[in-house]
Amino acid sequence: MICFLLFLGIFWLYYQVIFFDFVEYDEATVLLAHPNLYNETDFFASLKAIFIDYFPREEPLLFRDITWAIDSYFFGFRNPLGYHLGNVLLNSLNSVLIFLFLYGLRKQVFLSLIIAITFGVHPIHVEPVCWIMGRKDMLVAFFMLLTLLIQHRMFNTNDPIQKNTWYLLSILTLILALLSKINALTFCIVMFLHHVFYPYLSTQMSDNQELSISWALKKIFPVYIPHILISLCIYYWYNTILTTWGLMDRGIDSSSLSHLKTVLIFTPIIIGLYIKLLFYPFGYSVHYRWPSYDFPIEFHDIWVSGFIVCVLMLLGIFFYKNKKSFFFFYLCFFVIMVPYFNIVYIGIWMTNRYLYFSSLCILTCCVWWVSEQVKHQWITFVIGISCSMISIALVLMTINYQKSWQHNQSLCAYEVTIDRPSLSSHASLAASYLKFAKKESSPIQKNELLRQADELIQQGFTLLNDLKIRPDSAYHTNLLYLQGILSRYKNEPIDTQLGYLMKAYQFRPFELSVLGRIAWIYYEQALSIKTSSEVEYLASQSLNFYQQCLFHLPKDMVLRYNCLQRLNHGYAKDFPFLKHRVDALIEKLGTGDY
Repeated sequence: MICFLLFLGIFWLYYQVIFFDFVEYDEATVLLAHPNLYNETDFFASLKAIFIDYFPREEPLLFRDITWAIDSYFFGFRNPLGYHLGNVLLNSLNSVLIFLFLYGLRKQVFLSLIIAITFGVHPIHVEPVCWIMGRKDMLVAFFMLLTLLIQHRMFNTNDPIQKNTWYLLSILTLILALLSKINALTFCIVMFLHHVFYPYLSTQMSDNQELSISWALKKIFPVYIPHILISLCIYYWYNTILTTWGLMDRGIDSSSLSHLKTVLIFTPIIIGLYIKLLFYPFGYSVHYRWPSYDFPIEFHDIWVSGFIVCVLMLLGIFFYKNKKSFFFFYLCFFVIMVPYFNIVYIGIWMTNRYLYFSSLCILTCCVWWVSEQVKHQWITFVIGISCSMISIALVLMTINYQKSWQHNQSLCAYEVTIDRPSLSSHASLAASYLKFAKKESSPIQKNELLRQADELIQQGFTLLNDLKIRPDSAYHTNLLYLQGILSRYKNEPIDTQLGYLMKAYQFRPFELSVLGRIAWIYYEQALSIKTSSEVEYLASQSLNFYQQCLFHLPKDMVLRYNCLQRLNHGYAKDFPFLKHRVDALIEKLGTGDY
């Protein structure tokens, strides 16, 4: 009954999310650009595409893709309801699994329920639940929690057949976790730690009893060698695909001493900021402005980082000596977060969804510690009232933050209004206004949208200049690109449009959106000019930029097919004198030289 009511409560909290729209934050490129993967009329065709036809691909998260294919089949490919419903259901199930896992350890209903409720209502989890792309975060958490529950059953049975069955199931759920999100790579270590510290977690041994590390390595570690090997194999397979797609090279050498220094300084600061976000849930952002390579490391950053390291180490030593059950959760937090520290793959430094599973570790430590301080009945009463008020506040904050995820414009508008907006927030909202302006039939409404977009672009430039962001950054390039689009919608001269785009091209000559836009402007000009010499020049210029666009194109079969279509039915058809160049490009695309 408790599990059922907990599920219903968390589901009700996120019920409105089911009717939210898509947001243009990876959903367009990863999900909506691939109807072949998520076939709304033939589920088995989706499976064939996921495992055979469209493999390997940029994000080979096979189990996540299967769940999206199910959503598409039952609710429609372009219907966001199915994808949102899946996220809300998974989040509710995860809260129930947390309660079952913690209750299984100590049979403490009240404390386990408090932690599960706090996890379920905390606003830091709004992002992965409301964002369709957050499916992988909830799926991996679901299978990791399921694996811990399976191990719990394995530890509490003496039947060899049952024990072996649970053991094999743990391997299966680990594989499913890895195929949901590769960041489950370090979870095999969590499984090992769960086994080692289980006597302390289940109170079979007192927290201050000595732990034999040599015994754990000799007796328990060999049990998890298959799990470790499977994790490493899947990581190698995944890393090979990312390398083939050119996603590992982000302009920074991850093996350099400079990057290692950055990781060592940033990581403690990021941990400190995450803990702050858990206990001070305000100012959440999709893209946090800092830490980032865009800002130089200051001397005080090094001191702050060193101070946090000292505090974390002292706290860890204290837990290991006196509170080994706490130490398990404390250590697991860092183990789970290791793949997010940009050690090898340099991506986003900090985002809310990275805390989806690991936040459980911090919350459990805090609630268990508070419960141990309760010595008198009046303290229990005060803590109970405080927990109720905190829970109500978190629920209200969660409901309020959800509203910003209703659609793309609401999310962009929220990002602009927070105290420290991300560097891309103004550009995102401006792009949203330009999208609406393109479809607007009323001249008055269209001009107002264009005015707002122009104002946001200028605010974006002002923010970047105030923060002294280098002019060749992706943020400047995006704003210049949007200025080019805005100039087109205002019917300004072609030279003005190209002026903005060429400036962006000079800063970042590999930006696909800029290359594609310049190629298209020259293409349109070539079609509108009658003089043969000018047509040849403009068409050649267009193909030159389009060729550069192809050179930097990801190795995506759908994109390649669209490019072949553009070359065949566009350039070759409209400009026959380019046919020999077009044929050469098509041959290169077919052989994979690009």
